[in-house]
Amino acid sequence: MRTISSIEALESRIAPAGVFVDATTLSTSLIGGVLKVGPKLANAAVEISVEQLSNGDFLVSDLAGDNDLETTADLTGSVASISITTGTGDDTIHVVLGGDTALRGGVTIATGTGDDIVGFNGGTLRGA
Repeated sequence: MRTISSIEALESRIAPAGVFVDATTLSTSLIGGVLKVGPKLANAAVEISVEQLSNGDFLVSDLAGDNDLETTADLTGSVASISITTGTGDDTIHVVLGGDTALRGGVTIATGTGDDIVGFNGGTLRGA
């Protein structure tokens, strides 16, 4: 008698995440595992907040957002890394990693020529 066994994956390496966007001044995309955030206008001064929630989802917001987390994500997929780019305005950037899932990639922040402020709190980054 031939026995066939199968292996069932208990969890994936990168958990799919929802990305909730509560921002009118920011351009946000999720392509190939990279969550990209930047101002819609290169010369605009913006406040960018990228927060990983306790369930692994992400909230991207700005000062114009209403902090009302919708029930449906704006973007879905695996977030492996975060890339934030700003322009010539005086920008403030906050990155808060607080989920149980560690990012396997990194966080890249490219500030423009303005007088920028960057804050980074919590979380875990893992090499690919």
